[in-house]
Amino acid sequence: MSWLDPKQWILVGLFCVAAFIGIQFWEHRLIEEGRQLEQGDNAKRLIVENAKAAEKTATWQKGKDDALIEANKRAQALKDLADKLATTNRGLRDELTAQRGKLSTASIDAVRQYAAAANLVFGECSAEVERLAKDADGHSSDSLMLQQAWPK
Repeated sequence: MSWLDPKQWILVGLFCVAAFIGIQFWEHRLIEEGRQLEQGDNAKRLIVENAKAAEKTATWQKGKDDALIEANKRAQALKDLADKLATTNRGLRDELTAQRGKLSTASIDAVRQYAAAANLVFGECSAEVERLAKDADGHSSDSLMLQQAWPK
């Protein structure tokens, strides 16, 4: 066989084509395996990131829940204090009413008018102070709750 023999060239050509097809098949298979490995890595990474996000969300939720519990405790304490203040104010109003009754037996008209006016003004003032104290304490409690619930 000589190098000019066409059968030899056909065999060499077929060998080259077969080698080319084999290399292409092998390359395609390696690329597919790489993609599958990469997808697996991405899936694992996604699972880890989702777990971290869920943990962070749970931490924030716990912070919010703890802040709400503390806010409810403060609100109850403020309500108890406001109730105590209201009881004290009622006692003072009753005492002033009793004093007004004593002043009504006095002989000086001006003293009676003064006592009645003072009683009325004091009653209005104490009611307004009580309302303002409740509002201020509520705002303070809300602010503290929001500060404590804010993610750190």
